[in-house]
Parts: sequence; structure tokens; C-alpha cells
Amino acid sequence: MRMIGRVRSWLAVLAIAVAAAACSDSNEPGDTTLTIQNDSGVDIAIVNFSNCDDPEWGEDRLDDDEFIEAGEDRTFDIEDGCWDIRVIFVGGAAQTDLGNEIAEGEDFTWVVD
Repeated sequence: MRMIGRVRSWLAVLAIAVAAAACSDSNEPGDTTLTIQNDSGVDIAIVNFSNCDDPEWGEDRLDDDEFIEAGEDRTFDIEDGCWDIRVIFVGGAAQTDLGNEIAEGEDFTWVVD
């Protein structure tokens, strides 16, 4: 009986160790970031970013009532990879930054001026 109890305890410890190792190898949210720094003098109303291979911009990454005001910045958690980034200013003008290779764990900043 004691042997079965020890084996069960050992298996439980092994399962926890395997789960912990699997988690430590993954890219945790927050490891890689993209910061949009608005030095343009005009508020940013929309932020889009998508994988470089994606022909679509996708959704606005700002909340419905959110802006990146002139002189302010906003940080987003992203996955590592190649990213195309676009901002649309209040008034409709747009600016893009294409082909940004962002490494795992990097804090990438795009200064919009």
C-alpha cells in the first residue's frame, strides 16, 4: 500500500513539473510589446496592426472611446513576428510602418511624428 501511495505522489509531482516546464517555454502575454508613441501633434483615433502576411488590417485595437492623444503613448501586448502597423488620426489622415520584425521579449516602439 505504501508503495502505491509513493508512486501516486511521485506521479503528481512529475505532472506538476511537466506542466511548469511547458508553461515556461511558451511566450507569456506581456513578454513582447508594441508601443505607439504619438509625437505628431494630432490625436490618433484608430490603431491597426496585422501580421505582415495578412492582406487585411483587422480591427481597431483601441477601445471605442479611446484615443492616443498628441504627446501620449499606448502599449499593446503582441506575439513576436513581422507586423505592419497603421494609425489613423482624427480627421482621417493615416500613417503606416510596414515590415517590423519584432523579436520575442522585445519592447518595440513606433514614434509617430
